[in-house]
Amino acid sequence: MQARKIEGETRRKLKAAVFDANSYQSGPDLGNLAANVERLQRAGLQAWVSEAVVLEWAEHLASDWREASVKSNQARKRLRRARLKAPDSPYKSEEEVIADFEQQIHQIEGLQILPLTAENALQGLKDQILLRGPAKRKDGTDPSSGVKTGASDSAWLRDVLDKAGGAEPVLFITEDKDVTRALDSWGYSNIVTRARSQLRESLFEVSLDADAVTSIVLNFFRERLPNPQAYSSQFDEDSWLDLGTIASLEDAFDEAAEDLDKVSVHDADIVSLTDLAGIHDLVSTEDPLDPKDVFEENSEAHISLGKVIEQWASVHALFLARGRARVSGVDHEGNTYERLVDRNGLLISARFELEIAGGQVTSFRPEVDSVVHYRPNQYSDPEDGLIALIDALSSLPGLDDVGAIFNRAHEISDRIRLRGSTEYLEIEANHHDQWSFSLSIGDDCVTVSCEHDVGAHVWDGRESFDYYPPYYLLVDGIVTPERNPEWAVAAWLLRRIS
Repeated sequence: MQARKIEGETRRKLKAAVFDANSYQSGPDLGNLAANVERLQRAGLQAWVSEAVVLEWAEHLASDWREASVKSNQARKRLRRARLKAPDSPYKSEEEVIADFEQQIHQIEGLQILPLTAENALQGLKDQILLRGPAKRKDGTDPSSGVKTGASDSAWLRDVLDKAGGAEPVLFITEDKDVTRALDSWGYSNIVTRARSQLRESLFEVSLDADAVTSIVLNFFRERLPNPQAYSSQFDEDSWLDLGTIASLEDAFDEAAEDLDKVSVHDADIVSLTDLAGIHDLVSTEDPLDPKDVFEENSEAHISLGKVIEQWASVHALFLARGRARVSGVDHEGNTYERLVDRNGLLISARFELEIAGGQVTSFRPEVDSVVHYRPNQYSDPEDGLIALIDALSSLPGLDDVGAIFNRAHEISDRIRLRGSTEYLEIEANHHDQWSFSLSIGDDCVTVSCEHDVGAHVWDGRESFDYYPPYYLLVDGIVTPERNPEWAVAAWLLRRIS
């Protein structure tokens, strides 16, 4: 959801923005942090991170390193038993990981690390003991049990308030209500908070879905697909589409070993992005604060050709992808098995930040964590399957109000010109027990129908019932993955939109 722009007296009072630890929920992304620091500077704001937050991030990373070391130790042993060389970690201890991270974050230009003061650290500890302010109990079975937490949040918030002279000059970048709750309890008002993904629209004018920007963004992604990821032997760093941290990827492999117990998933990764299935929530803004001079070299002097206004854009992109993971488990006889599992048709939902100059994307980076969807092609009702198809096609640029289009197509075929394109999409309803539609662009056609799986209906000796959702989507005209076939249809259509 787009955030409201911060304006008026509230905006004039802002002097700095401070990052809460949870502003990077899957761990700190220093490339993204550096980009946000630059954005804040362009908006005339300082960028702060408390030393307490840096230490919290460092501890999480040290824990990640420790977990990765255990897994890699097992792999190194297997390689060495085979008389092969095994790579060693550049770090020998968690302390080295923490020290390196602290060094890296201090190198971000323009980022101020606020020292943790002794007095506020003491006050934070008192808040935790007495359960004041941001302190609370965590992981308890009832409000009176659980571990007391909150000393770190209390300490860094107090340091920020001391430096800023109050709460009004500060934009708090956070993903929850703990900061607001703490400041409220201390008597502060007019608190301004935003999620990290809302910074751009909160500080700059944005325009929605400009056709020219849409075309630039589409071409940028199309030129890079299919896109081997770092896990692949065809990996190319120059054309790599960095997805950032991918949440829930392991969940896509949970059902890969139904014949085993105690199943665990290791080393899940994306092998390749195979297709672009949609883009939406595209916003863009011109950056008049930092125009770039463009010069032409000649024999006598540099001649200025004028100013190029750089644009920022944010877009939610959806990709079909292929993933791979190691899945291990125990059979009924107690034997341990491990297998390499591939998944095709993974749907990756990613949000990117792009910089545009001269009609080209000049840089890009993931804006928030990416998410994987891998739901079964099963529906309890034919209408649910149609909703899934409409949802997928709603991510096609230039195709507005898809639900209404399909409602009309139930009665009569419909022909829609795609906004910003020379193409027409034709939708025609077919005679079918559930529903069926033919989708055409030019001479190319694909048919999507909802089918009933009679095998889902079982009898237990007393009554009959559906053992699993009995309806599924069937696509004729193109090859689709077992899951997410509706998104394969969207990708097929998007390739044909000029």
